[in-house]
Amino acid sequence: MKFFATAFAAAAFLISAVSATAGTENPFIAPTTGEVLVAGSTYKVEWKVTKGETVKLTLLKGLSTNLDTVKVLDAKVPNTGSYTWKIDAKLPKRKDYALEIRHGEGEFDNNYTGQFVIDSDVVETTTTTSTKATTTSAPTMTGNSTRTSTTMATTTGTAKTNGTVTSATLSSTKTGGANSTNTPAPGNAAGRSFGASVSAVLVIALGAVAFLG
Repeated sequence: MKFFATAFAAAAFLISAVSATAGTENPFIAPTTGEVLVAGSTYKVEWKVTKGETVKLTLLKGLSTNLDTVKVLDAKVPNTGSYTWKIDAKLPKRKDYALEIRHGEGEFDNNYTGQFVIDSDVVETTTTTSTKATTTSAPTMTGNSTRTSTTMATTTGTAKTNGTVTSATLSSTKTGGANSTNTPAPGNAAGRSFGASVSAVLVIALGAVAFLG
């Protein structure tokens, strides 16, 4: 029993919420709260005539305390107490539709139905748009670096001739790149050949000095 009392109170709250800012003129008879209408069908909207020669009928949807306009069914309907409504087949399936009837422009020159259902094959979808952030990095310039290493190789030979010390010094240069690849400097081969010749001469000269001495 308590459950039914609670359900009734909730339903009464919804009805009162829809009609919170409504007047009392031209109260609706149909559709009723929770009634199921079918998209694409024809439905007879009914109300009790109390005021106004013509009325404006508007389809609404959404929260009972914040209804949004879907479309105006007719802005100038003869106030005879009924209206034949051809329900748009493209209306999406929802359970929070309502109708407003208005006979004037005053704040309370209107009235509402309770919220009802429109059954439809059209399903309302919510589209969510996401934005992907793109980070652009400034181009990085990469240059090849060259490392040059120079190695001085010195060969010294000393011969004593008639009390005079004569020395011959040979130098060779080796150049290496950043990729650890060593490239012989021009003239190194000739330098090595020349140094070998001079060394041979020195050896002969030393031998001769020793022989003469």
